[in-house]
Amino acid sequence: MSDPVSWITPWTSCSGIDWHYASKVGKEWSDSYLPNITERLNNLLPYGVSLTDDNTHGALYACAYDLAAGHESPWCDVFYADELEDFEYEMDLIMVASVGYLAPNDAGRILGSVFVKELINRFSNISEVQSLYLEFGHDATIAAAMAAMDLNRDEPPLSSEELRQHRKFRTSYQTPFAAQMIWESFTCKESFDGPQIRLVLNDETYPLRTCAETKQDRRFGTCSLDAFARANQFSTDIEFGDDTWQAACGAHSEVLYVQGV
Repeated sequence: MSDPVSWITPWTSCSGIDWHYASKVGKEWSDSYLPNITERLNNLLPYGVSLTDDNTHGALYACAYDLAAGHESPWCDVFYADELEDFEYEMDLIMVASVGYLAPNDAGRILGSVFVKELINRFSNISEVQSLYLEFGHDATIAAAMAAMDLNRDEPPLSSEELRQHRKFRTSYQTPFAAQMIWESFTCKESFDGPQIRLVLNDETYPLRTCAETKQDRRFGTCSLDAFARANQFSTDIEFGDDTWQAACGAHSEVLYVQGV
């Protein structure tokens, strides 16, 4: 029996999750880079125009949303490349601190475990498997699941004290607008023994390094279903309402049951 929790939006059953912590981490970084941009822009504007850091922040968001909607944005030309990188890093910090590796009490990975467990159940129950599942979620759904699988963990962890250029956790690559996470199970008898698992993230194969055991695995970015299940014991060991879940979600985690009339 599956957990009585949505694997797409598991946080709705986690009333104790601390969303404010992510905002705090993001603000620590934005406080370090926004003032310099605001000062630069104000020096370019006519006398009497006085932007605030909030105005600058809004313009950075406008760049991102304009770019997603129309593939170009006049706002993006306002900022230097390193300033956009600072903004990108802020978004990474917010996401990694809400549903990733910096979330208090490991809440992000615990929430992502619900998706991972459902994924393994679907691929393991051959008699019940469908040829295609189609579900619509949130960027947080993808980020939490990847964190549960340790696919983009940075060592040392990301920090608001410095920008990590060569980080693995990068939302602009892994969860851009209209992100797609496609999981495939397939059999290729010429190359592998038994069923294989593959992740296609935003139209590219994302290497499953945490469960790769052979040269073929590392070459194609896949791993066997058995190896995938073993590598994700963190997720399969968690049950809704157990001590691990309660440590992240609090004693008042609730799930809503709807009974038909």
